[in-house]
Amino acid sequence: MRRARRRPIHEPDPTMPLPSAPFRRLQGLAVSCALLFQIGTAEAGGAGGLLAVGGASAASRHAAAVQQQQRSQAAHDQAVRDQARRQDQQHEAGAAQDARRASQTADTQKRQQESDAIRAYQLKQIQAQAQARQTGQAREEAQRQARLAESRRQAEAVAARRRTDAAAEARHREAAATALRHREASVATSRHQSSVSQERQRQAYLRELQRRVRLRAARCPGGGHDHYLMGERLSLRHDLVSCVNVYYTETCAGSQVSGVIPNLGAQGANCSARHRVRADPSCHPGRARVVVTNVSACGRP
Repeated sequence: MRRARRRPIHEPDPTMPLPSAPFRRLQGLAVSCALLFQIGTAEAGGAGGLLAVGGASAASRHAAAVQQQQRSQAAHDQAVRDQARRQDQQHEAGAAQDARRASQTADTQKRQQESDAIRAYQLKQIQAQAQARQTGQAREEAQRQARLAESRRQAEAVAARRRTDAAAEARHREAAATALRHREASVATSRHQSSVSQERQRQAYLRELQRRVRLRAARCPGGGHDHYLMGERLSLRHDLVSCVNVYYTETCAGSQVSGVIPNLGAQGANCSARHRVRADPSCHPGRARVVVTNVSACGRP
């Protein structure tokens, strides 16, 4: 088994962490004090040796030892300084990396803050636009509702006016119809009364004509044994009747014939065919008796 190499006192242990700067200064001061102590000891021992064996050899060895100790101390100091420099460089590199990380973190945070600020501004703008749209829509809806209400009010006013006008027109028409009915009733009553009065006058006049009309039987040339009724001319009141129908009954030798002379007017009865009576041939017209049974206006029974 190989023995581990003994490390010189001036060589630093690579597994140990580098000491700090104050510790390194204290360590250098301790090494210097130890060297001074060794030098003093060597000088004291050298003096005794010179007294025993001779001074030249002892002084030479003492100087070589001092030089060797100084070289060891210088190498140790250089190693400590190199290790301190490397540690400082590592610290500086770590600090620079930390600074870079901090700068990157700060930049990231700044960019995040700027992005958040932009998003917040955009969100605020969107909310403001939405609020403006809602306000505009609410205003337009209010205006639309106001227009609808005004339209309904105007429509209701127009409908009310139309209903009022229609009611007034209905009342006016009803009043006019009532007045017309009253006038018509009055006119009808007047006409009825006039008609009744005129009818009464006509009937009285016809009765008077019935008393006045005289008919007799006679024979006309070419008429054979038939009888023809003869009568005087009538002077009619044309405001009452324009012509009359004369109903008669002829009685002769136990036989009786009834008939009517239509449209008897101002000409009176004569030998026209309409005045012919189909009487009994054995009856002489002079013995026939003709009685007027009724007189009516033409066109009336």
